[in-house]
Amino acid sequence: MADRAPGLGKTGSHDIVLIHPSYHRRLGSGAMPPVGLAFLASSVRKAGFTCKIIDCALRFDTLDASTILKTMDWLHSELSLANPRLAIGIGPCTTSSIRSIVAIADLCKEKHSSTPLIFGGPLALVPDQGWLFFRRLNAFAVVKGDGEHPLVRVLTALQQGTTISHIPGVQAAEDQDTTPYFEKNLDECPSPAWDMLEILSYKPSIRRDLFVEPVASILGSRGCPYRCAFCLSGLVKYRKHSYQYVAEQAAILQRQYGIRALIFYDDCFFPDHSRANDEISSFVELLSHWAPGLLWQIEIRPDVFCAISDETLRQMFSGGCRQINLGIEKGNRSQLELLCKPFDIPTLIANCQSVKRVCPGMRLTGTFILGGPGETSSTIQETLDLSTQLGLLFAHFYPLELYPGTVFYDSVFHKDMRAWFDRIMNDALPWGEIVYQDTQISSARLVDLVCSAYRNFYDRDEWRDLARKQLGANYEKVLTITKSWQHDRFLLTRGDPR
Repeated sequence: MADRAPGLGKTGSHDIVLIHPSYHRRLGSGAMPPVGLAFLASSVRKAGFTCKIIDCALRFDTLDASTILKTMDWLHSELSLANPRLAIGIGPCTTSSIRSIVAIADLCKEKHSSTPLIFGGPLALVPDQGWLFFRRLNAFAVVKGDGEHPLVRVLTALQQGTTISHIPGVQAAEDQDTTPYFEKNLDECPSPAWDMLEILSYKPSIRRDLFVEPVASILGSRGCPYRCAFCLSGLVKYRKHSYQYVAEQAAILQRQYGIRALIFYDDCFFPDHSRANDEISSFVELLSHWAPGLLWQIEIRPDVFCAISDETLRQMFSGGCRQINLGIEKGNRSQLELLCKPFDIPTLIANCQSVKRVCPGMRLTGTFILGGPGETSSTIQETLDLSTQLGLLFAHFYPLELYPGTVFYDSVFHKDMRAWFDRIMNDALPWGEIVYQDTQISSARLVDLVCSAYRNFYDRDEWRDLARKQLGANYEKVLTITKSWQHDRFLLTRGDPR
């Protein structure tokens, strides 16, 4: 390795190719950079290996059979040009992209049978998935947890012809008991290899579009300290970058790539409501210093949002924050407790009103979940009522979706860790989701209720007035899409997503 300079390597020859699988996009969705792969690429490059990222999701936006065939034809050509010498990495592996992942694995087995396949992502952390990776996907190795150091060690072993069976965080056989590996200090990881991505080709969803381009995304943390009953993020040990590190990454994107707007996708960048104001203030000061003039938006838990003061809101807005995205989920306290995500609903309403008063130019959006144990028409109506009381510019509604490794999945499938795969692979619909149902509300009825929720929210004069003010010249474009959401937000009955 010493005689090879780190970097992208010569065209058509790379030690490892990292493949980002495609998935089914919803109407109005976008495609953002696979930041996790950029972190991995940076680490292997620092170690002296050459690397290439192939992003299938940037070019293909659904998983129907014909589109998968087109995707594989394109990927075959890209892989032939990249000529992976040591390995092919595929991920992140999720249920929503599993159809694509299976097709990619089959393609690699046929066309690159001598090249080891390495997988990683959320599914790798779900217990008892060895059968999927080693039997169905022909895995050589599965990386559990953070991949920076484990992947470098696997590549080194492949180059030297040594075993990978004792590398921390690496599963080498179906029945191997492997403890996930998590980086202790994320700031010690090399900066993401932004130069390996077509950074200017990515576009946000309509909900997250500030209509300021170019735009990119940053992850300031990994995992989640909470264990919501519907979410997989809690399987990943929670750690975060320093605010200084994140601000410096924003500066790199701004100065080297001309990025003018950033999306912070973290589930919990500010996890503690008791320290929220101090931490947000410190972060905004650093970001304003390192990347002045940059506009940004961020995900914030409702309980943390409820603790944000008017002074902090003003500081966020003056520091470039133009949108706060809230994972609200339910409008009924008992239903929130079942999701293991309780917060005080009256305080949420009051703080949303404060935003309108203190920072009228700040956009608020919210996501909501319909369905689940004990859900009734009455509790659904409470959620719909809450969605219209908050002054939200956008609201997204989802049927409760089941993911292996979550409490809700176990309650339905009784820890059968293969049931999800058969359901998704045999589903006539391309979206890669399993919708919750019970004796009260069927999955089909739940999807219909989601359409009704979109009509309930967007077919209001109050929303149209707010949208005209906050969207300006983009109002008509957005209005067309929101009208379509009222019929089929998930593109289950249409052709290709738009």
